[in-house]
Amino acid sequence: MKRYFLSVLKLSVILFLVIECPGAAIGQVSPESVGQAYTYKIPERTGDGWGIATLTDAALNPAPIYEMVHHIRAGLHPNIHSVLLIKDGRLVLEEYFHGYNRDRLHFQASVTKSIVSLLVGIAIDKKLIPSIDEPFLRYFSEYLPRIGDATRKKAITLRHLLTMSAGLEWHAAGIERRDVRHSTYQMWNSGDPVGFVLERRMVTEPGKMWYYNSGLTILLGEVVRKAAGMTIDEFARLHLFTPLGIRRFQWDGSPSGVVQTDGGLHLRPRDMGKIGLLVLQGGAWSGKNVVSQSWIEESTRRHIHAWTVGYGYQWRRGNALISSQEVEVVYGSGHGGQKIFIVPEFDLIAVFTSKVFDNPGGHEQPEGMLIRYILPALVSLGLPPESFDISRKSLKVFAGRYKFRYGPDVASVAVEDGKLVGYSPDGVRIEGVFRSTHEFFGISKRFGPFKIEFIENKSGVVESLLFRYGLKQLHFDRIE
Repeated sequence: MKRYFLSVLKLSVILFLVIECPGAAIGQVSPESVGQAYTYKIPERTGDGWGIATLTDAALNPAPIYEMVHHIRAGLHPNIHSVLLIKDGRLVLEEYFHGYNRDRLHFQASVTKSIVSLLVGIAIDKKLIPSIDEPFLRYFSEYLPRIGDATRKKAITLRHLLTMSAGLEWHAAGIERRDVRHSTYQMWNSGDPVGFVLERRMVTEPGKMWYYNSGLTILLGEVVRKAAGMTIDEFARLHLFTPLGIRRFQWDGSPSGVVQTDGGLHLRPRDMGKIGLLVLQGGAWSGKNVVSQSWIEESTRRHIHAWTVGYGYQWRRGNALISSQEVEVVYGSGHGGQKIFIVPEFDLIAVFTSKVFDNPGGHEQPEGMLIRYILPALVSLGLPPESFDISRKSLKVFAGRYKFRYGPDVASVAVEDGKLVGYSPDGVRIEGVFRSTHEFFGISKRFGPFKIEFIENKSGVVESLLFRYGLKQLHFDRIE
């Protein structure tokens, strides 16, 4: 777990570099000043169902968007393959880099998991799966004689698979996907991926804790296959892709015949945008329900805390901090920086594709660009709120040492020269100002814009804090 948290700190440097990259302040650069290297073109109508509009038609300030594309082309944000923006249901930006284009299928990595969630919802809508609260072993009875902890595993439900809280041992945090120690690597080299997952030992009770486990999504794909009587890629073609007008896709299989539902889907970026718009529209497309609104709402809400973000049914949920305003973002996320960002408040979808492997900070780059360029094109930044005056004596109630809830790392808060300051587990100092009695804001070279929220118990004693930056939220419990 420590390895995971340190990797979060390391990647936060990438996020800061994205947020604070060279150039004018957010929203302050003019289209003309960056337009010498970039000329905006309205996306083309290609008969694939997309309506088209300009950035200004959709009420986006073009300046930060132009700046983003300019900086990508200049190499300040490496390894980005495409950026698409959909506003109010219309495609308003479509840019490709490094030889990619609109017709080229792109590996989705774990964005595939979010699409599998939609397919589970469709199977439930069609009553092929009775309930997500039924035991998952109902679908794998042939494996019962060979799996350990069978009695305990009978308590695992489909809901636990969807929320990645099944309690099965899995080694992934802080390990490269192609490392032989990675459980997903081992799973695909086992010859029997389903059996490999089912044989993992129980380490916690189901529903108690989130832990990233690609094997659980493999099981979900097999549940859909058995319930529907067809492979999940065929089920997707009939019941999801065809209704959305998605004509081209590829879904990788395996020598065992198991479809790679953990990350093997390939889509065009334009079709990634259709998935995002379907979710934004509550499961409706062209006046018809492709998946029920109730499933969309249930699958994208926070069910469990995934160490640094909220987690639904294979969808993530975070809050972007823009000039002390919080904007909620639902998103599918894949290795290397494959993203479908859905921002309901602004009727916006942002799609990113990136280099999948050997791309340090790949996850953080699209998140940083969403915060640095895209949301500021929609949010009126205005003046920051005035600082809230708190006496030195009152500041002392926040001072202490705080332990990361999901690992051994310890941060500290202190009062120095009449100011409240914080120290990350590796000693980086941050400082800011209070905007209310329990909310502390600032900008750090390590984290970019951040917010610390102190939480009291029923007795009025500060017992924990939430540290928010990017789309992440880290929970620390006070230990002294």
